[in-house]
This record gives sequence, structure tokens and C-alpha cells, in this order.
Amino acid sequence: MTTKYAGSEILQIAVELEINGRKFYEELHSDVKDEQLQETFKFLADEELKHEKTFRSMMKTLDKEPDTGIYDDREMILYFNSLVDRSVFPSDKENMSELIDTGSIRDIVERAITFEKNTILFFSEMLNSTRPEDHEVIQKIIEEERSHIHRLLKLL
Repeated sequence: MTTKYAGSEILQIAVELEINGRKFYEELHSDVKDEQLQETFKFLADEELKHEKTFRSMMKTLDKEPDTGIYDDREMILYFNSLVDRSVFPSDKENMSELIDTGSIRDIVERAITFEKNTILFFSEMLNSTRPEDHEVIQKIIEEERSHIHRLLKLL
């Protein structure tokens, strides 16, 4: 038997993603010169903080223990770690500085949209590894992240 993830585990990952996202948007906010972009990135950083608080609150209502299921944990853990570590939000200051220094406004916004899409992909994939009773929580996370994409698309 393998283990499925409890909703609380998914929410802990969500909290970490929101923390990383907030740092990402705070860095963009402080480094870009365009006022509209600054305003949007400040808004998104604030949203990430709000989401983090929401997810922490949601954690209090969920089961803490994972359930048994049909998924191969090793494969799923490697997949999820790959998404989080490489695809969601960059952690390398030099890469961000290079993007801001050499990228157009469109490039910066498209990069932010890509990160938001990858966050949604992560949580969509997690639906396959969580108990059905926790799916509503995951769907709420996905909807919160979609709101970021809508805001960014308005800039394009």
C-alpha cells in the first residue's frame, strides 16, 4: 500500500508556495520601474500573504494523517518536488535581476503568468493524490491562483 496525501499536507505545500510567491512579487515590485507593474506586483504580493493566511486557517480543519491509496509515493514525491523546486517561483536572485534588467515588461508579466500557471498545475496534479474529501480544499487553492493570472493578463 502507498500513501495518499492528507489535505493538511497539501495546504502546507500551498503555504510554502505562497511564501515563495510573495517573495517573488516583492522582489519584482522593488526592482521594476513601471508604476503599473509596481502596483500589480504589490497587489500580488499582498494576495500571496492573504492566501498564506487563508491556507493556514484551512489547515486547522483538516485531517492530519494521510490515507492509503493506489499511488506510487516515490514517483509522486519526485514529481511534486520537481514542480515546486524548478517550476513555480524562482529562488535565484541573479535570474530575477537578469529578467528585470534585460526583459521587456511583457517578458516579466509572461514569466509571472507562467509561475502562476505552474502553481495551478501543481495543485491540479495534487488532486490525483489526495482523498476525495479534500478535493474541495484543493479546488479553492486553484481558484485563488487563477485570480492572479486574470490580474496579470490585464497588463498584457
